Amino acid sequence: ATQEDKPIAVLHVGPHKTGTTSIQETSHEYIDTLVKDNYIAIDYDDSILNLRQKRHSPAKNIAFCSCPKYQDEHSKYCSISYYNETKELFSDPSAPVFRHMNLLLSHESFDKDCVDVAEVRSIFAQWDVRVIVGYRRFFEWAVSLYGEDHRVELLPGWEDRAERFKEGRGQDWPADRDTPYESLKRWLTLGRMEKHYFE
Repeated sequence: ATQEDKPIAVLHVGPHKTGTTSIQETSHEYIDTLVKDNYIAIDYDDSILNLRQKRHSPAKNIAFCSCPKYQDEHSKYCSISYYNETKELFSDPSAPVFRHMNLLLSHESFDKDCVDVAEVRSIFAQWDVRVIVGYRRFFEWAVSLYGEDHRVELLPGWEDRAERFKEGRGQDWPADRDTPYESLKRWLTLGRMEKHYFE
């Protein structure tokens, strides 16, 4: 098929902390509007239940499973069997499940340096792929990452973690004795900035 004949697959690849969650939540909220525009937000479309598993949206699973280091049978990020099912389905845009519509996928983990781009490209070989990359000014991004690191209430056992961090036994939560400046300075020396922005 020529490029003009192929349905479109919009692949939003993040990166982290550039408004990805907002795009995903908006796609979920306006899924009916997207359908009217001939797009399936495939991670949230309840009519495609065979593509959804606990903890594994299609976009997330493709992002992680295309990284060799996550292709482990015990990985909580990658389900190989689900990945193979997804690859097989995406190989045929004319499959009834797609209803001759375009796709919208979004996950920030496509920004990982281990993602096998050739592998991802092969999955969408029969689609006209449009890649969207977000951008955020560095100092706005840094503030957002700092906030993410300190949202311990979103993690299992957050109450215990918060107590340990406040007592100064954790590295990324400000101890009671810290001034805001000291807390930020300590966080900036942990290597998080280099890991998420410069690598």
